[in-house]
Amino acid sequence: MNLRNLLLAVACMMPVMTGLVTAEEPRFLGRTRLEWIDGLALSRRQRSHAAWAIQEFAVGQADRENGLLWLNELLLLTESPTSPSVRYWGTLGLGRLCQKLEPTAPARIKAQEALPLLLKDLSPAVRIAAADALLPATDKAAALALLVESLSHPQEAVRIQAIMALERWGEAARPAVASLRQATTDSSEYVKRISTRALEKLDRRSP
Repeated sequence: MNLRNLLLAVACMMPVMTGLVTAEEPRFLGRTRLEWIDGLALSRRQRSHAAWAIQEFAVGQADRENGLLWLNELLLLTESPTSPSVRYWGTLGLGRLCQKLEPTAPARIKAQEALPLLLKDLSPAVRIAAADALLPATDKAAALALLVESLSHPQEAVRIQAIMALERWGEAARPAVASLRQATTDSSEYVKRISTRALEKLDRRSP
């Protein structure tokens, strides 16, 4: 049985095991988990909104006991074949799940195993979200390399996303200082401003 089938089997059992089957099913913005999942089959804009809601729902509800159930929902989002925005929200959710759960939680461990694979996604937004989420990982080299590479992407939005990720990384982003300095000469005034801000924060951390 592969990892996905195992997670699906655990997810099916999880409501009974953890007592999630109650008279009042949890809701987010007035909808149940299954109602938000149904939204993934609607229009492009509605799919993106549903994916955002599912990851918000997952992060809000997940704990050590039911984490694998919500992990499975996020992994399904990251596998959307036609919607980069749905994959983005799934990837962002994986990162937030890792932040919420303790290091030994099975769902966090599985999420951290899935994130490196998303560094190869076709969408720059998904790749950067995955790299950003790998800050707690032991091996950050691939994620850092992707963020640095993204600083020279032709799309301004991609460069902005990469710089903001590096800024969140804090001291772990110090190997990217030279690339951040180069970004301060970018053609975009906003890129210049936020790269300068990221460098100033690193300078304040210097001994």
